[in-house]
Amino acid sequence: MASNVPQCEPCAEDGSYLEATRWCCECQQWFCDNCGKYHKRLAVTKAHTLLSKLEYEKLPNMTSAISRKCHKHSDKDLEFYCNIHVTAICFSCMKEGHSLCKSVNKIKDVATGIKSSAAVTDVMATLEDFVDVFEKLHKDRKTNKDNLKTAKDIIDAKVENLLDENQKYLKQLAADLKSEVHKKYTKEASALDLEIDTYKTKRSVLEKKLSDVKTMVEYASNEQMVLSLEDMNRDVSKHEKYLQSLDGHVFTKTLAVDFNLNALRLKDTVRSFGQVSVQSAKCPVRLAGKNKAMVPTTLLQTTKITNTSLLAKGYNPVPSSSSHAHAQRKSEARSFDDTFVQVRQFAIPLPRAQKQNVIRDIKCLSNGYLAMTDSENNRVLIIDQNGSTLSEESLQGSPRCLTFTKDGRIAVTMFDQQKVLIWNPYLPSKKESIDVNDECTGIACVNNILIINCQRRGLLLYNVIDTKSRRLIEYTGKLDIHKFGVDNVCIYKSKTNDFITLNINSGVEIGRFKVYSKMPSCLAKEDFDKFYIIDSSNAVRKIDNKSCKSEIVLDVSSGINKPQAVATFVEKSRGMVFKSVTKFYLFVVNNDGSSILMFQKK
Repeated sequence: MASNVPQCEPCAEDGSYLEATRWCCECQQWFCDNCGKYHKRLAVTKAHTLLSKLEYEKLPNMTSAISRKCHKHSDKDLEFYCNIHVTAICFSCMKEGHSLCKSVNKIKDVATGIKSSAAVTDVMATLEDFVDVFEKLHKDRKTNKDNLKTAKDIIDAKVENLLDENQKYLKQLAADLKSEVHKKYTKEASALDLEIDTYKTKRSVLEKKLSDVKTMVEYASNEQMVLSLEDMNRDVSKHEKYLQSLDGHVFTKTLAVDFNLNALRLKDTVRSFGQVSVQSAKCPVRLAGKNKAMVPTTLLQTTKITNTSLLAKGYNPVPSSSSHAHAQRKSEARSFDDTFVQVRQFAIPLPRAQKQNVIRDIKCLSNGYLAMTDSENNRVLIIDQNGSTLSEESLQGSPRCLTFTKDGRIAVTMFDQQKVLIWNPYLPSKKESIDVNDECTGIACVNNILIINCQRRGLLLYNVIDTKSRRLIEYTGKLDIHKFGVDNVCIYKSKTNDFITLNINSGVEIGRFKVYSKMPSCLAKEDFDKFYIIDSSNAVRKIDNKSCKSEIVLDVSSGINKPQAVATFVEKSRGMVFKSVTKFYLFVVNNDGSSILMFQKK
């Protein structure tokens, strides 16, 4: 692992430069033979693990990349582990962003017995399952390709027999049929080759990952094991989601031909020997590992509860997927006012080696998933209501606001590039660009009309179907905008604190009133008359367009701290005796973009 000859660090401090022969996993220091012996004799360090150079070089690269320093506070050591956000933190992090977290423990306590814990066991078991799945997929695809070749050969033989019986006229028809068979085969074989290579590659990657985990269990320290679990779990989750995405989409292909028997007799009426088809049957390989447990939940089972008051309150560290988690969330849910109750808090995934997120806008999809723009890391992120990443699109520029078109595409304003990007979230490589030649910070969609806030040039109304556009030049400056009804849009003008209702067809204002808010941002709608907006005084404000009033509904007493964005979601379902049940949720991006608070309206 190391490219240079290591030197004994204690001896180097005294001016002597001796070649090191031992590495301490706990202290992360190199020692010579004498210093290593002395290190093992000290009462404080005698239990530390010393590795030889050969053993150290066997450690995976991810072990050597583990740092004890906080990525956010580089002068602080990682001393604690937050089970709510599933991440290691320093003392400053605990005070700034995890003061409300109910399960924060010292890393030393979490690390006790970690190598034999369910967390590590589940990672290894899941990786072994995935290796087995991809091995079976690889073999199944190869067998499928061989069977396709056999079917092709059988069809070719039958075609040759018909050629002999029907002479020249049938020869041409046979050539056409063989050509079609070959095209079908080539297409399907090429697709199978791609699958074979893909699954072989993934199997190799997982085998290497499994080998690294086994090596870490043997040679790495407990603290290193804890700090690497987050990356391990991210890899496991990524491959699990990939396998889930394959479910129902991997088919066994066969070639078959329905021969036209009239071709033997009625050459004047026959145009072909038959129709070639590729028959699909669901792949027999089970596209899921046997191990269903996820690392972030099982890690909680190794944590010691040092605060006995949590036990008195009914704290339960069992994973949220179990029946006990429902009781835990119920006991933790607390009413902050007469309107909302907090039901969940989860972390926003952070890119590797990045220090923070800056979430400019957040919207809910129709299925409750959350789409958001991260201008710090130049990405659009879609996560579920547990904080798991579903898709992540990296962009060349700084995204600000987003909305969804009528046909389900994402539209994002690019502040620095002065344009809007539109794409299908399932086909992110194909993006449409609208150049607005102005800094645009707000966007909404009414039917097929995109309403884009151009700070100097006014509102741009862009038709996504015929690409025609027009401007309302009287609405300049920074605006937060949101769809309002069939043909209307609501505008919050920060500079004047005006809340405006505007008809986009006529350009005529329907209403306007003052809402006194401190540096507002990110408008979200509840129903026809009510909206929510972030107030920089650590609050969320509700705006009633009907009564022309506003009020703070969530503040610091609700856990609101440095909010960045807000989104709403209405869930409708069938209740008892077929009655419709409607639940309203409010999502607040909190703690400078590190987490999301989920509230439910009573």
